[in-house]
Amino acid sequence: MLKNKFIKGCLLFIGILILIVSILIVLFFIRANNNRKQAKIDNKKYAITCNNTHLIVGEIDVKFSEFKISEIDTLYFKIIRNNKKVRDTLLTKKSYNYISENETYTALSIPFKKFYKTDTIVITTKQNLKYYISDFSYYAYLHYGMFGYLGSYDCRLSNRYAINNTKNINTVNKFAGWTYLEKSKKQFIPSAHYLFDSISNALNIDEKKADKIIEENTINPKYKYYNIMLGIQKNEDSIFYLFKQKVDDFTFKYAKINSQTGKYYLQKEN
Repeated sequence: MLKNKFIKGCLLFIGILILIVSILIVLFFIRANNNRKQAKIDNKKYAITCNNTHLIVGEIDVKFSEFKISEIDTLYFKIIRNNKKVRDTLLTKKSYNYISENETYTALSIPFKKFYKTDTIVITTKQNLKYYISDFSYYAYLHYGMFGYLGSYDCRLSNRYAINNTKNINTVNKFAGWTYLEKSKKQFIPSAHYLFDSISNALNIDEKKADKIIEENTINPKYKYYNIMLGIQKNEDSIFYLFKQKVDDFTFKYAKINSQTGKYYLQKEN
């Protein structure tokens, strides 16, 4: 009899314990779900607040791709506001905070610590290629802890902007540069850009066909599978795929394929 009561007591205790744990788990998931819903609401609300910030303050990093270091060891920066130059400066090689081993990928910070969100930063190379950087913005960064959204936030500077009419990027690509006469008539879409696939699929020569053509025109058979798709170059009256082809362990050459005819061109050295 006493044994049965002990067993019943143990079962009752275990049952109560399971019930308490179950209630706690349900409450946790309810709170987590409410936190997620609140985070979505707050993200939209705070995004508007952050977007209303008119002054850009802080360091903005810009990456450079496919240049020889000798082509960008001196860069001219200027701020354009209301179609007028308001500030300018020169940067040299020592300003770079990153240079890759083969020197084809570099990075530095824009040399202006404060400017307006509506300003345009223009970078000019020694070859007089121009890169117009705009669409600067802040986004709402929500704070999270061990148990989810904490209900607080701060505004952070986005590392994505527009360069020569291509939005949502942060890399200055050599082949996206404009001369004065090419302004607004030329656009470079990197292969990793979210618009690349939709543009490629609409062309007579899509990405798969372009890959096959470049493979057939491999410079060195040893590196048949080392052809790198860089992106799509849109000119005023033509569209090309741009590739980087490996010649040997230390050398690459650039080639392009006409998206309408499929014709292959090997780029001349600058």
